[in-house]
Amino acid sequence: MRPRSVGVPGAQSHARNHPGGEVRVDTSVLLKSTSAPCPDCAAEVRLAGRPLIGEVVGCGACGAQLEVTHLTPPRLEPLAPIDEGFADTV
Repeated sequence: MRPRSVGVPGAQSHARNHPGGEVRVDTSVLLKSTSAPCPDCAAEVRLAGRPLIGEVVGCGACGAQLEVTHLTPPRLEPLAPIDEGFADTV
């Protein structure tokens, strides 16, 4: 697949190094998505782009809030509830 030209923020500083001032980006890498099973209902949760550890995503099937805990393979864990009383003890 041939990379297609797209506007890339901040790419102007590098444009002088490319013929015609054009920056080539392989969009097939940018548009890939992966998925991981929801630990609550086992539905596949799509993760767009490159997920980050600690990123919070929602399950479209059951509505659970999930945290990305591993990248290869992607793994999701239920988001731990925030203990609001903890802030009062600090």
